[in-house]
Amino acid sequence: MASYNLKYNSDDSVVRHTIIGLLADLNNKVYFYRQLDADTRKAIDVPFYYSISGDDQFLRDNFLFSTPSGPDCHPDVGFADGNYDVVPRGVVQLSGMTIDSGSLVNKRNVGTYTKMNNEGAMQGYTAEFEMIPITLSLNLEILVSSTLDSFKITERIIKTLYKSNNFEVEVGHLNEGTYRLNAYYAIPDDFEL
Repeated sequence: MASYNLKYNSDDSVVRHTIIGLLADLNNKVYFYRQLDADTRKAIDVPFYYSISGDDQFLRDNFLFSTPSGPDCHPDVGFADGNYDVVPRGVVQLSGMTIDSGSLVNKRNVGTYTKMNNEGAMQGYTAEFEMIPITLSLNLEILVSSTLDSFKITERIIKTLYKSNNFEVEVGHLNEGTYRLNAYYAIPDDFEL
């Protein structure tokens, strides 16, 4: 079996794919310039990550000191002790999800999807779908090292991301059918610095 056809437990979540698509769209869009000296101006990129809070296994793997004999109070020499996360960085966290029932006007929409047939080739299909529009509420926090960086990042967000931004995510699995979903995000009019 080819590596692109492997199925994992994380492949079944449309919400997960949408958040990954959002993070991919945000990365390389938000940056600011820092003047290093009289002649050098450098672009500082702001990478975006999903929040790790609440993921018990990640916290255990990355913050418990371990040795070959098991977890104890002696740090492993392979890990640096301390906080070495990049600054600036953006952290996205899902805070809520609602169904937009007002947008359920037409329950039967014709759409296309692809599916792997018995011979291992991709084949296109057309079918009726009942799409349920969902609104995801996300909190986005950007950690910076100075107030001036905060001002610059806020200005870049307004210039680059104000109102709505479209992106697409491909969900599903090759054996069951993959389809493309349109998504968009909008930033609020009010900002906290």
